Parts: sequence; structure tokens; C-alpha cells
Amino acid sequence: MSDRAAKRRFQATNDRQCNCDCDCAKAAKNLEDRFKILTDLVVNISNKIDSVQEQNNEMQPQISALLQAVVEEKESKMTLQQRDDIPVFTMFPIKSAEDMTKIDMGINSQNKNQYTSIITCLLQPDGVEKQLRNVLSDDFVMEHNVDGLQGKLSIKSYKNIYDVLIEAIDATCGTGSSEDQLRRALQRQKKRVFRRRSHPVKTETTETFESVYF
Repeated sequence: MSDRAAKRRFQATNDRQCNCDCDCAKAAKNLEDRFKILTDLVVNISNKIDSVQEQNNEMQPQISALLQAVVEEKESKMTLQQRDDIPVFTMFPIKSAEDMTKIDMGINSQNKNQYTSIITCLLQPDGVEKQLRNVLSDDFVMEHNVDGLQGKLSIKSYKNIYDVLIEAIDATCGTGSSEDQLRRALQRQKKRVFRRRSHPVKTETTETFESVYF
């Protein structure tokens, strides 16, 4: 091999070695850059975790207070049945405005159908005009009318139980609107009470009673 050829071969070998060294240096630099990026990412994630943990620690008392408030609110709205473990059937007939208020406050979207079904059963088989006493006691009826006129308390003011009662009357398929049936039932029950309490009753007294109470 001539000296010129040997020099060219040596030069080519050196060039390849330089290229290889450059590639290795670039690869090492890339690895170093990626390692730095990963390190920064890990540090950033760690900082965020610490921040979230700090926020969680700060919010924990607020969360606990909120949960406690929810529990207290739920307990305050528990139905009479839930508080005293009394079957719904035993709540009837309703004897006073206080009992009516408690039941009214305890009715919600979850148990409304249950109350409607029970009152519907209590109005069977003859409908509200004959069976209202199974739902509302004589004492309660004497203190109330539908609209709260003539110094009486309004049954409509107990919105939840009134809606349930109207739906139950609808289910009994009586004559006329449910509200008209309820008015007639109240009138009929009051007449019976008035006759029992005032026997014998004079005609003019009965007429006066009807004009005042209905």
C-alpha cells in the first residue's frame, strides 16, 4: 500500500472516529437534557402535591363543618315516623295543628307516594265525604277549613299534606273536583260534630252554623 493510500485510510478512520465522538456527545447531551426535564417535572409534581396537601389541610375544618351542618339539617327534617319510629298509619287521624305541622314538614319527594297511598286507603271504601274522619279528627276539623276563612286555620297552609290529600281524593274517584269533595267532607263532618255537641239542634241554629263554618 502506498503512503498516499495509507494516509487517506488513516484520515477516513479519524473522520469516522470524530463523527462517532460527536454523535456520542450529542446523545449524552440529549440524555442530560431529558434527565433535567424529568427532574424538573418530578420536582414540579412534588410541589403541586405538597400544595394540594396544604390546601386539603386548610379545608378539612371547613369540610367537617359542612358535613356536620348537613347531618344536622337532615336530622331536623326527619319525619315524625323516623324520629319516634312510629308507623305512618298511626299518625292518623291527625288530631291537632301541631301534629299536622310535624307531618307536613316530614313529607318530601321520597316519601310523598307513601303518604298518598296510606291516605287513599284510609278514605276507602266510601270516599272522602264519609271517611274523612279517618284522616282528620273532629277536633282538627272544627278548627280548620280549606281557605282559613271566618277565623279558622287554613288546611291549604299545610302545603305538602294538602297536596297529598288532594291526590288521595283524586284516586278515590268521587264526584266533582277533589277540593269540592274536601269542602263537602268538612261540612258533613262538622255537621255531625255539631249535632252531637248541641243535640237537640234547632233548624235556625244549623243554618247559622253552616253560614259561619263553610
